[in-house]
Amino acid sequence: MWQLESIAEFLDTVARSSGLHAAVLEPDAKELGEVNDQLAGFYASSGRGYLNSPEHQALDVLLGLGRRSRIVTVRDRTGRLVSTVRVTPHPFESENLVTHEADVGPFCGHFELSRLVSWHGDEFRTLSSALALGTALLHACSAEALGLVALARTPQRRVFAKFGLRPIHPSPVRVPIRENGEYWFLEAPIASVLGAAHTYTEQLLNAVPLLAPSSTF
Repeated sequence: MWQLESIAEFLDTVARSSGLHAAVLEPDAKELGEVNDQLAGFYASSGRGYLNSPEHQALDVLLGLGRRSRIVTVRDRTGRLVSTVRVTPHPFESENLVTHEADVGPFCGHFELSRLVSWHGDEFRTLSSALALGTALLHACSAEALGLVALARTPQRRVFAKFGLRPIHPSPVRVPIRENGEYWFLEAPIASVLGAAHTYTEQLLNAVPLLAPSSTF
């Protein structure tokens, strides 16, 4: 697919221009301990401590998320962790959180994006999030995913929308083990994701001065 090549070129441009580096960590990667510790600290300090709860830990064990998922990390040129996202084939964490509201049967060939976190601000955060999600998309495509799903609050929904994901229900649903927070179950077939991601990356190339051609040399 030509969009896939264009997205890969965009990710290379971001890496060269910004000094950001993305990696896909396997379940046995030695870096995972540091990444998980930093995420747990972030959840605790940002009012999302429910993601560290025993209920969520039990769900992780039940679904084997630690042995099935890949973690995309983005680091700056100093090695500082600036963005992460988890990529998981079916069965999904989200289907266990919104059991009655989202029928995921048609999406068993999809991959789930979850736990998207970006530290630090503004333009840099935009690029690190785009690099994390773009790298996750390339990984999903290499694994022959038929599409992507995600469970997101409204602010994160806007980020996933840039990659073509749309809600499958008309209003947000409450997740009891996440303090009854309101979430959207999002989905898109892979062709739609590629089309939207290509459009978004072209917009970033034209809008972010750091990515201008003169900045890549």
